[in-house]
Amino acid sequence: MSEKASYSEERLNSHPILKKRILSLSEIIEDRAGIYNTADNAGEKIIEEVRHPGNELMHIWASEKESAGVEAVKKVSENITGHGKKTVMAYDIRRNNGSGEGIHKKRTSYPPVFGML
Repeated sequence: MSEKASYSEERLNSHPILKKRILSLSEIIEDRAGIYNTADNAGEKIIEEVRHPGNELMHIWASEKESAGVEAVKKVSENITGHGKKTVMAYDIRRNNGSGEGIHKKRTSYPPVFGML
């Protein structure tokens, strides 16, 4: 096997979703089972096979970019920690506090969350 072919196979093996779709496309083109008798049938199936993984692949790409960005920021500053997503209550308290801080120590009552006391 040539160096280029082994490199391509290695890359496809690292992306199993993409590999599965490419193999599926090659099966449509070869049509060994004789399922796709018209160009319309084959074309519809090819379009379906190309569209379906698009969303999955974009999610994978985005999560890899996010992870790489987080790691780059962590390398720059050792003091940075992830705090996760804020809850709805945190946004409500910050918005109604007015000072831009979290819960103020002197405040004795807080606004209701979701109409509750």
